[in-house]
Amino acid sequence: MDQLTGQYKANRAGLGDLLKRENIVQALRSILRYNFLPNMHAHYNNMRVYAAGDEAGVLICSYPHGERPELPPVYWAECWTGLEYMLARLLLDYGLRDEALQVVQAVRARHDGAKRNPFNEPECGSYYARSMSAWSLVE
Repeated sequence: MDQLTGQYKANRAGLGDLLKRENIVQALRSILRYNFLPNMHAHYNNMRVYAAGDEAGVLICSYPHGERPELPPVYWAECWTGLEYMLARLLLDYGLRDEALQVVQAVRARHDGAKRNPFNEPECGSYYARSMSAWSLVE
């Protein structure tokens, strides 16, 4: 999911597209197709669990064609709200409003106050700063 972090930052700084627009949109669509899971029932996560059971989320990394290396990146199987919000903002930037809402709704459903704290979206400890990327959604 990190492949477009530079573009996210460029957009926030008003620098415009760093890549061809059609390539950015294709990358966003691919991230959703391969990394967004409507539930976690069949998903194996050997690390920290930020989405489980019936919860939806966007995985940091996926191996849709079964080519996962023996030693994948450490946190590949997790869902981090900060990256999910960044993805949602990029989706909005490129006209994919429904897809952006789908991502944000997945995060907010996980942190609804019953299952998890709606005011704390931990990634690497409580009150981890990356989830502040949610503020970019109100530009």
